[in-house]
Amino acid sequence: MAYQLIETVEVGSGGASGISFASIPQDGLDLVIVMSLRQTNSGDFVNAGFRLNATTRTKTTAFRVTNGDSVSSTTSYLFGINGSSTEANTFTFSRIFIPNYTSSQEKPVTHDVFGENTTRTNQINMQSQRFNITSGITSFNLDVGGTLAQYSTASLYTIS
Repeated sequence: MAYQLIETVEVGSGGASGISFASIPQDGLDLVIVMSLRQTNSGDFVNAGFRLNATTRTKTTAFRVTNGDSVSSTTSYLFGINGSSTEANTFTFSRIFIPNYTSSQEKPVTHDVFGENTTRTNQINMQSQRFNITSGITSFNLDVGGTLAQYSTASLYTIS
């Protein structure tokens, strides 16, 4: 398998309300989005979500561990991004994997998140989602509840 970088977006000094990829090429087998994110909003981990082809997920199973506590389960497609109450210059790592992204079947998605805050809590979040999309994935939108901080990045890869 070979990863092919399609595009990287880095948030500038003014911040951003989200990150989008449009016109995703349909020549790969799988799709991967790797993100390093921080919000300017107050809070430890501030909610964010994503859409594929402007559609949110239909079914989600998520497992979350916070600060070494027991595993909890949720049905939310939201995940936390380091906010301004976490240590300065700490960013949440997030990876989204979409196999067979060009197929005519519903799209299963796995999503791993790790947010670090050594002074309070840490977050590990693993999600399995299904999007009711039966065409190729052509766009990705990261939706945040506020403003992404400068140096937040997202990179889009295809795997062939």
